[in-house]
Amino acid sequence: DISYSRYDHTKRVLAWVLRLYSESARKREIRFDELVVATIFHDVGRSCAAQVKLPHAQAGVPITRKYLEEKGYEPEKVDYACGLVAQHSDKYRMREEGLDPALLMLMEADILDDMGAQGIVMDCMITESRNPDAKFEDCLDHMSRFTLRQQENNPMVSPEAIAVWEEKTRLTRVFVEALRNDLML
Repeated sequence: DISYSRYDHTKRVLAWVLRLYSESARKREIRFDELVVATIFHDVGRSCAAQVKLPHAQAGVPITRKYLEEKGYEPEKVDYACGLVAQHSDKYRMREEGLDPALLMLMEADILDDMGAQGIVMDCMITESRNPDAKFEDCLDHMSRFTLRQQENNPMVSPEAIAVWEEKTRLTRVFVEALRNDLML
């Protein structure tokens, strides 16, 4: 079994943030150090969300705050990083006018992580977890009904994230068509 590691997810989201940042025309508007810190802590609340009965983004704020304060971060930087952690799951806000570009970048990176080749593998894992006797056709069905439909509407806002989304969507479409052909459907 392949497991989904939050630690690995966080490393990949950080890699996406770094890529998007390197390609961004809005670098001067982004508080990079705080964005990196918030990215590292963005899902830390998943470890206790059920216990504290809060969504993981809000549950992660006290953990983030405590760590940053203990490490001597300036209060204003702590507040800003915690704000990014608290809001990163509010993906419905991505097209909001005036949205902080660092928050947008974190949101986009978080979504991009589970797409493309990795998304294809995840679809197969999901299919198998729901039905241990799943066949290739079941994976194809899941990808066709869920993944491809989800990817029809590109939620990305920044030009660099839009390009990555389109690249990953193209890969998924090509894979689904190739699998369909291999299965002679």
